[in-house]
Amino acid sequence: MPKRRLTVTGSTTTVRYNVTVWDSDDIADCSTHAYGTAMIRFLGAHPCRSAHRVLATLPLNGRTVALSAITTSFPGTPADPYGTTEMFIKLEQADGTGAVNDLLREGGTLPGANAIPSDEAFSVVSQDAGVTVFDAWYLTGRTMDQAPALVKLEQDLFLTPFTSA
Repeated sequence: MPKRRLTVTGSTTTVRYNVTVWDSDDIADCSTHAYGTAMIRFLGAHPCRSAHRVLATLPLNGRTVALSAITTSFPGTPADPYGTTEMFIKLEQADGTGAVNDLLREGGTLPGANAIPSDEAFSVVSQDAGVTVFDAWYLTGRTMDQAPALVKLEQDLFLTPFTSA
């Protein structure tokens, strides 16, 4: 049973998306919900303010897209307000460093999926100290790795009520 349904307008377009949220949570300590030595060390030294994780589906071009999003932020310093966020983004984008666990990895519910597939669209989008880590894939049929339509969708959903509530 879905948690909620919402319609959001893209932040970079006027496209309206009908999003079904299947699961979501908020975590206070990102390091205890992470994997990979480098990521766990980083988050231990630079705690996130908290993180909101969500699993959802939406129709796109006649197919159903599954989405995982993790939204968080990091405190900076007066001299470098966004430096920690930039370091997190670089680490999240690097191969073999780990990540904050997506909700599906920690037992969240998303009909038709039990793990994020290796072929999917992955992006890390940020503004100021806030950052959202996206994974998107088609629930049926093949998903091309870094499919342009899915990467564009992730960028368009950034800073919408989908990623913030």
